[in-house]
Amino acid sequence: MPNGKKVNEITITGCTVRVLADNADSKVKAYVTVVLNDSIRLRGIKIVEGAKGPFIGYPSYLRQDGQFQEIYVPTDKNLRSYIREAALEEYALQLEKAAVPA
Repeated sequence: MPNGKKVNEITITGCTVRVLADNADSKVKAYVTVVLNDSIRLRGIKIVEGAKGPFIGYPSYLRQDGQFQEIYVPTDKNLRSYIREAALEEYALQLEKAAVPA
């Protein structure tokens, strides 16, 4: 996790990944929680396996018109990138840990 790195005075002070076990049929591979500045917790971020590799998706709900609406999403491109990099880095670490025999 890239602790101490700042983007617009926002620092990721926590990043946890819960890898989903036995999910071969699902494109959702993990759930992520990110803490910003020890002040705000972003839960429900998903790591999804796409055609070009894993990507993150923010929580959303299905509206009455059939469209999905995100509950929150960083509006700053650099912050989105910062969160994505931290989440995918922690996901890779969790996969490595799972692959190493205890």
